[in-house]
Amino acid sequence: MSKKEERTNLVTGHRSRGTIKFGHLWLDEEGKLGTTVQSGVMLQAFDARHYCSLDINGVRQGWTTNRCPGTYQVICGTDLKPDGLGYLVFAEMGDIVLKSPNGKIRLEAQDIELIANGTNNTRGVVEINSNTAVNIQTQNVKVVGKAGIDIFTPFTLKLRANGALNMTSNFIQGLSSASSFAPDKANPLSIVDYIKNQGYA
Repeated sequence: MSKKEERTNLVTGHRSRGTIKFGHLWLDEEGKLGTTVQSGVMLQAFDARHYCSLDINGVRQGWTTNRCPGTYQVICGTDLKPDGLGYLVFAEMGDIVLKSPNGKIRLEAQDIELIANGTNNTRGVVEINSNTAVNIQTQNVKVVGKAGIDIFTPFTLKLRANGALNMTSNFIQGLSSASSFAPDKANPLSIVDYIKNQGYA
């Protein structure tokens, strides 16, 4: 991309407090006067890490960037009804990412809904990935799998109920084997082959 020759054409404000810049140039990685991004409007506080930039060209054309060294806070909906829409983030295209590599992400509300509406059988997926644990604490847990439910662990699976444990099915199959013959317990052999080849047949 060719270097831009325009310079910041207007700066107003108090340089020890903050400024408003029209046409601010973001320097390239080499630290020269050339640039690949120019701000149409930039609101700059005294701290260089505290600004709001409306970019108009380059690799960030149409971007709005807010940065602050402290807490970024949005308070809204004071005069709305409880069931009104208080805050909306809508991305017409692309992903929405909430990232906190050194902290937590907390969602607190009276009700929380996670809805995935896919356009085909490869979309509409809700994924939860954790490298330590997934802990769920609630009064009741209800899981409905319209096509099926698959639970697998290479180690121990525990089902505990201080009251009654009810299992209802048209067919119930259960096998116990210490054999290492079956290479993949997640994709087991047929019942006959499994019984024939397990260690206690």
